[in-house]
Amino acid sequence: MSQDAPYPQAFDDEMLVAYLDGELPSEDVEAIERSLSSDNELQNRIDKLRITWDLLGELPHEQPNPNLAQSTIEMVSLALARENQPWLKSVTQNRWAMLLCGLLLAFATGVMAAQQRSRMKKQQLLSELPILVHYDQLDEIDSVQWLKKLSTIDTLVAIAEQPQVDVDVIEVPTANDERESWLQSLDPVTRANIAAHRPAYRQDTPERRAELKKIAESLHEPISTEPQTTLHYSTLLAAYTKILDQIGTVERTHLNAIDDLDERAAEVAKLAARERAISHAKHLSSADRSAFRNWNDELISTNWEFFSRWPDPDARVIDEIFSPIEDSWIKDEDLQPLRESLSNHAKLLLSALDPILQRDVLGVWLIHVSDRSSPTVVHSVEELRRRFERLPNEKKSELDFLSERDVRQKLSM
Repeated sequence: MSQDAPYPQAFDDEMLVAYLDGELPSEDVEAIERSLSSDNELQNRIDKLRITWDLLGELPHEQPNPNLAQSTIEMVSLALARENQPWLKSVTQNRWAMLLCGLLLAFATGVMAAQQRSRMKKQQLLSELPILVHYDQLDEIDSVQWLKKLSTIDTLVAIAEQPQVDVDVIEVPTANDERESWLQSLDPVTRANIAAHRPAYRQDTPERRAELKKIAESLHEPISTEPQTTLHYSTLLAAYTKILDQIGTVERTHLNAIDDLDERAAEVAKLAARERAISHAKHLSSADRSAFRNWNDELISTNWEFFSRWPDPDARVIDEIFSPIEDSWIKDEDLQPLRESLSNHAKLLLSALDPILQRDVLGVWLIHVSDRSSPTVVHSVEELRRRFERLPNEKKSELDFLSERDVRQKLSM
């Protein structure tokens, strides 16, 4: 080995295999190639590995005979034990046996190398498992810094901490020896979904794969060092991606294009406040429900001349709330008594929204309070989402570029 080769022990076989497969980050590739110029032993190791992988490509895939290695060793030992024969005579008499012995030894070496490569590939898959399981979610995180920044958004943390919020969190065991049995315990559909992520992950650049590995390693960490903290980044990430699922392509593209993390976090805080307020519809207090009913009845009775034109006045109130404000018969001053009669918690949720969103959220809450199922009324958010999923792809694409209010109106028709 050359005396100039710096730290050859830093390059283990798994790293060299990844180098041969073109799967190393660029900085590691540069480090290996710098060492190759002065480290003959490293060059020899790479050459042997390359030859071995080439040989493995030519080998059949039958299961190896477990007695093959032992019988080969016995044959070699028997040949060496013949010390009473001259070396040249022994070689002449046993040239065919030694040739066979050499072929068997080469085959056994190839089989063992194949087994070693198989083990390495399996360990690599298990080490990638946290990335593959959360790949869709991780695709929304461009850096560890952004993942950490999510923990500073109070409204997002509040959503993640709510036990009633249904977020998709899959906990992958931290130890590789536990991951194999965990993976086998999953249902076939889930395993197939995980496997489907691997080609996309392999197409990522080495730099992106290295970043994804760092992000995935952070998922099991708590978001705070405080002893009472039980929320982990995996749950926070699930809550974040759930919010992103509620916005259109234009809004998501705009969000991801913001380079300043503080500015991006401020936008996420607004989205989280909206989602938190909408999801509160299912958890309105009895006092708030009474406030909605009283306001609705008072509005209709006071303006009976207008609402009596419609077969279902209650449904008309909801329609008017969701209509564009310039076209709606119900103005902001008509909603003010309702806002003032709500509980402090409901007021707090509304105060985090702009006036137009406040109006929409009040409409969603009134739908849940009224428990309306008639097709003449504006449908719940869940129903609108189901309608969207049933649309052809070209119609979905058209809606992606409309405002949220226009999308809701088209889906309600």
